[in-house]
Amino acid sequence: MPAFSTTELNTVAVYGHNDSGFSPDFLSGHHQRIEREEFTRKFILLPELLGQQSGIDIQSIGGIGQYSSPVIRGSSGQQVLVFWDGLQINSLNGGGADLSKISLSQAETVDIYRSIAPVELSSSAVGGIIHIRSRSLAGEIINQGEVHATHGSYGTRQYALSQNFGSTESQWLLSGDLLQADNDFTYLEPQPVDNPQQPGYEKRYNNESQQYQWLIKGRQALGDSYLNIAVQSGRGKRGLTSRINFPANHAQLKTDSDSLQLNWQKTWGKEQKTEISGNIYRQDQLYDDRDSNIGLGAQLNRYITDGQKFQINHYMCGDNFNAVFTSRLQQEETATDFRLLNESEKEQQCLNGNGCETAYKRQQLDNGGRLQYTLNNRELTAQFSHIRLSDKDLQSLENNRQDNVNTWSVGIDQRLPSGIIIYANIAHQVRLPTTNELFGDRGTSMGNPTLLPEQAEHYETGLRFQNSKIELTTSLYLRNISDAIISESDSRGVIHFDNLGRTRHTGLEQDIRWNIWSALSLSASITLQSNEIIEYTPIPYYEGNQAAGYSQFSGYFSASWTKNHWDFSVGNYRQSDGYYNNSNLLEKDAENSWNASAGYQKKSWRVSMNVTDATSNSARDYPYYPEPGRMFFLRAHYQW
Repeated sequence: MPAFSTTELNTVAVYGHNDSGFSPDFLSGHHQRIEREEFTRKFILLPELLGQQSGIDIQSIGGIGQYSSPVIRGSSGQQVLVFWDGLQINSLNGGGADLSKISLSQAETVDIYRSIAPVELSSSAVGGIIHIRSRSLAGEIINQGEVHATHGSYGTRQYALSQNFGSTESQWLLSGDLLQADNDFTYLEPQPVDNPQQPGYEKRYNNESQQYQWLIKGRQALGDSYLNIAVQSGRGKRGLTSRINFPANHAQLKTDSDSLQLNWQKTWGKEQKTEISGNIYRQDQLYDDRDSNIGLGAQLNRYITDGQKFQINHYMCGDNFNAVFTSRLQQEETATDFRLLNESEKEQQCLNGNGCETAYKRQQLDNGGRLQYTLNNRELTAQFSHIRLSDKDLQSLENNRQDNVNTWSVGIDQRLPSGIIIYANIAHQVRLPTTNELFGDRGTSMGNPTLLPEQAEHYETGLRFQNSKIELTTSLYLRNISDAIISESDSRGVIHFDNLGRTRHTGLEQDIRWNIWSALSLSASITLQSNEIIEYTPIPYYEGNQAAGYSQFSGYFSASWTKNHWDFSVGNYRQSDGYYNNSNLLEKDAENSWNASAGYQKKSWRVSMNVTDATSNSARDYPYYPEPGRMFFLRAHYQW
């Protein structure tokens, strides 16, 4: 395998089809593909990488490996879907995806769909899609490997090893990754436990994290078809911090995840291709707060989710068109076990409305397709799908429910003689309620089986231009969400859900990449957005305010220089004009942080050092969860 390239690549927008005509990558709208070269040259985690892109907010508890959730264009965490090799990371039963569990060491590309997403991935992506793909085995035959190690601030350690091998008929990838962090950073606590009246500096308690992941991936030729297999497993443990930084807190969450994916591909000449895939997976979580430090009472609860997925995609293409038809059946069953309680205590707790042992089953059938037609320099795209969702509360048959909804999108792209592409699209999108919202969960929420699906109308227009020196993308969008599902807390702190709101999300995204000359490049990703509350029945005072958690301005500006064996980069992230609450009385921390990195490449060896948040800005995503501030990382990478 050749040594690393000495040219640093910027984020690449997805603009066109591959030669086969079967690629789902080209869709009308603002989409990006981030190549492996961009995130493998230094220590960077998925939340930080995504936070540098326009239109994306990352909401993090704080610290390496701690919970991080993405939001795109003012969406909620439940509305953004995250996939790994086509398998949805979000549980089908609901909830936002945790980016901290995904390792970039095993990834090859990261695709970001902000509006219209491929129907092969999902029919209900109200808030967009992030799709991480692992290392491909479809290219040339190679026998290669690599290993890298990182040590950094607050006990951060990452080790990764991978090996490719194979022949013309069979190719394999073995990969493993370990990430640990103590996260014992020091921060200013406004109300310390020992003296609430006197702010003081103290360490963050019970904030550690560790996770192990491994991947076995194979591709076997079967005559004129291929069989792909992927086995992935992860083990993680995370300390659970609370609003009060209490030294005796030992609450933690252990998560074991396993999945098996099989995929058969056959090309029928140059005009048709069929893919058939099947997945089985399990997630086993143990929530341990036996000392009752988080505020929900003493708990040792186990949550097990078993899922299966079966999907068929059939592609067709001609001189001026291509099409795909897809059918997908997915099922998940979640069961709970309250280990600290005997049967009588469980029954009494349930009668008191403080949480019941539950078992849910959700089954979703999607049928849909996409048509694309090219005429001269104009491309038309249309997608459609029908979703049938069945929910069952296995311990209360009265809570069974079934939904049937349709989604669609239409887009047009026009290439001008100057090379500029102008695009516009419109979409009707749906988010079905999660089982948490329908039936309640973990003793902290009461379900509402009568909830309606969230309805979203999305409009987007923009332009893009690219040549050897400059790459530019401008996008304007409007998203109206009705029947928005919102939550309220009663006097006991129990959460209730209802369809009580409407929101309007508007914004401008501007991306510029400028290669001034071979050694120096500049880039900027800027977002201006408004996330307005149009209707909020419980408290009409909120109407007209900005939805909590989002900044109206964000931007990432960077410069990189590469010469001979050396490369340097510096980046500045800015974020302002946001609020922590819907009443807009508590302003969100403004962020102005600087990152820098330096690397040296010699044949198959590479050494890099980088600093994040160099000025220790420590702006918080959540008001009660501090961020670590300045951190340093040293990384060594060797490949053969």
